[in-house]
Amino acid sequence: MRWNLPSGDEKLTACRAIPPESSLTTVVGVLGQPTMRQAADLAEGAVWLEFSTPTVASGRIRAAVHEPSGKVLALRCSADGPDTWTAQD
Repeated sequence: MRWNLPSGDEKLTACRAIPPESSLTTVVGVLGQPTMRQAADLAEGAVWLEFSTPTVASGRIRAAVHEPSGKVLALRCSADGPDTWTAQD
């Protein structure tokens, strides 16, 4: 059996190419379905969604999402750095 998974570097590059103000649908289209969910203290109804990475090269990719609206509040392509981008209010 052969898996066709992107490398951690490819996933990191794809994450960084997601433009600010993208919707959750767009983020999921690029990164796949989230694998973990955790409450976020950014806004009421906000959660951090974590996306799997095939290697540890890019760390955990996470998106803060306002669940009622589906708006992505912040995208963090690397666990070792600041947010890649945050949404404007």
